[in-house]
Amino acid sequence: MTVPQLDQQLFELVNHEFHSQALDVFMALLSSWPIWRPFVFIAGALALVFGGFKARALVCCALLTILVADTGVANALKHITNRPRPYQAMTGARVVRLQKTHPRFLAVTRPAVVTLSSLPSKKRDNRSFPSGHTTNNFALATVLAWFYRPRGWLYFIVATLVAWSRVYVGDHSPPEVTGGPALGAGVRVSMIRIRRFPRRMCVPRCSPSPNSPRPTLVRS
Repeated sequence: MTVPQLDQQLFELVNHEFHSQALDVFMALLSSWPIWRPFVFIAGALALVFGGFKARALVCCALLTILVADTGVANALKHITNRPRPYQAMTGARVVRLQKTHPRFLAVTRPAVVTLSSLPSKKRDNRSFPSGHTTNNFALATVLAWFYRPRGWLYFIVATLVAWSRVYVGDHSPPEVTGGPALGAGVRVSMIRIRRFPRRMCVPRCSPSPNSPRPTLVRS
């Protein structure tokens, strides 16, 4: 499978233009889940132990949403589409990676490793559409915006930068990351609709005052 010409042109615009050594490290850092994993787990654990009910509910909803978005949607579509990554389908793609260091976070103090792809690729993991990083981050952004608006909306900036980084480091083409926001947000909105359906069906039948005020986790 080859990359369509328009996809390739958009990819080259992001992947080849406007890059620098500092930007290489920054974009590779945004795309490196192993570096962020311990910080995310620590933040989640602190919220569960020391946070209030709302913070704990946020963590649980975020975990469930990302699980559905990543495993149930993104990975399933990757196997269905079987789309190659840009560095597997074209020559000359810039592949940007952090250096391997111990501990891992020290990689941000060193120049990134930049290579150019060549065909045929030795690694053929045709799992490129949609971008899991983008889908998961936009799913998380939707959860944060739902619980902590308007401040939660700020995470959409982070999610957008992550999407940009996936093209910058050579792992995805622009169409593969533009589908992530819709999928990530769509999963969360769908889960909210599904959660409300039983209440709408059962409350009018079981409650003598279905229109009475109820506590809420989020502000209107």
